[in-house]
Amino acid sequence: FDRSQDNNLKVPENPRSCWQLYKGNLKWKEQSVTDLENATLGILRRLSLDTRESGPVKGLVVGHVQSGKTANMEALMAMCADHGWNMFIVLSGSIENLRLQTLRRMEKDLNQEGNLVWRGIEHPSKKSNYGERAQDLRFEIGSSQRFFTVCLKNASRLKKLIEWIHENKGAHDQMKILIIDDEADQASISNTAVEAKAAQKERKGINKLIVDLVNDKHHKGVDFSRGKAQAINYVMYTATPYANFLNEATPESLYPHDFIWTLKTSDEYIGPNQIYGTSESSSPDGLDIKRTISQNDLDIISEIYE
Repeated sequence: FDRSQDNNLKVPENPRSCWQLYKGNLKWKEQSVTDLENATLGILRRLSLDTRESGPVKGLVVGHVQSGKTANMEALMAMCADHGWNMFIVLSGSIENLRLQTLRRMEKDLNQEGNLVWRGIEHPSKKSNYGERAQDLRFEIGSSQRFFTVCLKNASRLKKLIEWIHENKGAHDQMKILIIDDEADQASISNTAVEAKAAQKERKGINKLIVDLVNDKHHKGVDFSRGKAQAINYVMYTATPYANFLNEATPESLYPHDFIWTLKTSDEYIGPNQIYGTSESSSPDGLDIKRTISQNDLDIISEIYE
């Protein structure tokens, strides 16, 4: 895998593909859908389906606040699923209700009646019930099943996830994994600021566990590792990437060594630039919602409140 070259993957065209079904359900303007497709394809082409020799692909996607990052995550999952990725891990924040909300949304948005069947795995661990253990799932080439989990950035949950992945060599060897780190500036990055010792220890612990996850290592050491995933791709999403840019850049760190991608602001997004306008000639005045108050009216109002 040459990290300087695209992998030349194409947009899935089959009408029963996950991407085409996902795309068809978007209630967006045509240009917004086209922008989403182009951005997703650009990110997809920086990934690899075989990282056993090269090591994991690590990239960063920067989007504006409320600019469609979740839709881009789902679009990337859909395209990757069509091209053979079979295990998807979404690293969520630290609030359980939001994690569940993300899980339910992805189950609804991705699991359409097409060529692939998606299944969410709740709280994977080496003690998962029969039917939810990695060895019970269909990761082999040609399988129509795709699996995903939404995991809190919590030390206990991350340890259990890593143990689940490494518990069975046969399943592990067949996994093609896409890890999406939502709000990647939160908890994922090792914090060097002065803070409470307990909080600092927790953040460093979470950072180490995510590093282990991305580098396909068991958190207990090499003696507990079984097998090697065929592919691991780690894609961070954030609107505030400063910590990610300034993160340590060692080979095993979470620094985005392979690519940084910037998302365009969706036409569906309404923010300060759309309301008040910008210096660009295309939208100098913003929305027609501003009204100029004359000096005479200001004087009248001033007299009322004197």
